[in-house]
Amino acid sequence: MGQGAGYVKEMERLANQGVVLDVDGKKFSSLSMKPVFYEPRPTPFQVRTLSALTKYLKSAVDDGATPIGGMIVQVVSPETVTVYSPLYGEDRGRDNFIVAKTDDARFPFGKWLPMEGFIIAVNSLFVQTTARDELLRYVASIKMEKEKKIEDNGVSQTASVRVGMRGGLTEDKVAPAKSTLKPFRTFIEVDQPASEFVFRMRMEDDEVELSLHEADGGVWKRDAMVNVGKWIEDQFDPKVEGCPLVLY
Repeated sequence: MGQGAGYVKEMERLANQGVVLDVDGKKFSSLSMKPVFYEPRPTPFQVRTLSALTKYLKSAVDDGATPIGGMIVQVVSPETVTVYSPLYGEDRGRDNFIVAKTDDARFPFGKWLPMEGFIIAVNSLFVQTTARDELLRYVASIKMEKEKKIEDNGVSQTASVRVGMRGGLTEDKVAPAKSTLKPFRTFIEVDQPASEFVFRMRMEDDEVELSLHEADGGVWKRDAMVNVGKWIEDQFDPKVEGCPLVLY
C-alpha cells in the first residue's frame, strides 16, 4: 500500500472516530448524529372528489382520529388536496390521513386537433358559456376549399365561413384571436376558473387543424386553489363541529 493510500485510510479513521470542538461554550461534532425513533404512521388512502374528503373528515371513522379542528388541509395543487394531523410524538411528525386527487379528462392545450375532434373536446371539457358557444359556432361554420388559405397577420386569422340558411355562400371572417373560457381543470365541485386562450388554425394535408393555447401565465392555478380551499371551508360549521386549518 502506498503512502497516499495510507494517508486516506488515516483520514477516514479520524472522520469515523469523530472530533468534538468546544467553541465559546458551544460543542461542534464532525459526525452528524440523530436519534432514531419509531412512530407508526398511517398509510393515506386516495379519493377522487372533495365530497369524499370532507365526508371522511366529518365521519371520524378512524379510531382515535384527530378532531376536525386540529387537522390541517393543504391544497397542494388544483388537482390534489392532502389532510395532515398536528405535530406529535418524539420525532415531531405528522399523520397523512387521506389524499384527494382528481383525474378527470382535460383538454389537450397546445395540441393540434382535427375539426371534429376539436368540437367534441370543447363541448365536453369546457363549462358552457357565451364565449365557448361563439367559438364553437365559428369553428362549425369553417369551410376551406383547395384554393382558399388561412390568412394570418400574427395576431388574428381569417378563414372562409358558410353563410346563409344552407351555407351555400361563403365569406371571409376573422377568427376570435382570444377567448375567455372555463375548461374543467380542477375538482368538479368548485367553480372552474376562467382565463384567456389563444385560438389558432392551420392547414395540414388540405384539412383544417385547430388548437387552443393557455394565455394567462398560469394565474388560473392560484384561482383554482383558492376556490378549492373556500369550498372545503364552507362545508364545516365552526360552532358545531370545528373547522380544519385550510392552507391554499
